[in-house]
Amino acid sequence: MVFRGNHTAIPLITGHHGQIFIEINSLGGDGNIGKKFTDGKYSRVLNKWLLESQIYYFMFVPDEALLQSTITSFIDAFEKMSSEDFQFRSSLEYSQKDLAQYRVRFQSIRQLVNKLFKLNISHFPLSEKH
Repeated sequence: MVFRGNHTAIPLITGHHGQIFIEINSLGGDGNIGKKFTDGKYSRVLNKWLLESQIYYFMFVPDEALLQSTITSFIDAFEKMSSEDFQFRSSLEYSQKDLAQYRVRFQSIRQLVNKLFKLNISHFPLSEKH
């Protein structure tokens, strides 16, 4: 199911994970969750590879940790990582079929979520054998 607003198609995510997505956007994401940050601005286009990694790790963030201050810190750190980490930026450009790029995306977002929300998430969507 898709919600159409502001001329952008956004996948409708249901249940707890959908609530997280809505809360993150309403607390300061300004509709930029799942969008690349380059050259000091957010893309107008949703990046499905970025979105899946953000949603995956935000599933582990407890509701009580989703405060305005922690969301703002996440956004600031995400923008910094996007601006300074070439490997992360590159991982958003390549096909998801490239396992090395997939790992970079997920590990980068996991480290960011762990650091800013003071968590110790070790989950990775693929087994280490892949």
